[in-house]
Amino acid sequence: MPTSVEQRVLRAAGAPSTEGRPGRPMGELVDDLAAAGVSPEEVERAVWSLLASGHLLLAGFLGRTVRRRTPNEPKPRLVHTYEPLLTPAPAASRQLALDLP
Repeated sequence: MPTSVEQRVLRAAGAPSTEGRPGRPMGELVDDLAAAGVSPEEVERAVWSLLASGHLLLAGFLGRTVRRRTPNEPKPRLVHTYEPLLTPAPAASRQLALDLP
């Protein structure tokens, strides 16, 4: 049974995306729950636990292009980052979970 933080993560992951994409970005989930008073580290642990238990699924990735400056480069360079999109697993798939060694 998921902990209270895990339950909050599942509810937040199941909320409709503001941009109409499947799933919610992990960073958005962490930011939303941190704003509600949960430590970011606790949210991150809950996300990884839910992924490991099959309660949360990877729905894709959100790609971003950001400018990154390093001390050795006079101009910032463009780099690509990817953030996982997360969604709650359907109830039917959780019924098939096996606890195998």
